[in-house]
Amino acid sequence: MKAVFTGKDGSKGFKKGKVYQIKTKVKSGYLWVIDLETGNSCPYERLESLLDNWRLHCVYDEPVEWDDF
Repeated sequence: MKAVFTGKDGSKGFKKGKVYQIKTKVKSGYLWVIDLETGNSCPYERLESLLDNWRLHCVYDEPVEWDDF
């Protein structure tokens, strides 16, 4: 899916206002957002925190490969 980062500019390497192609994954009790281009990732303890920092831009109909990170 594509999402716009709306959090603090530079946080975990993400730029505020930029559209990223991302995937999400639950691992070790955290909800992770992973940038598919750079591999940058950011953990969230709560879905509400993730939604405070990201805005959904578009969802793909085709599946994305889920590699371990």
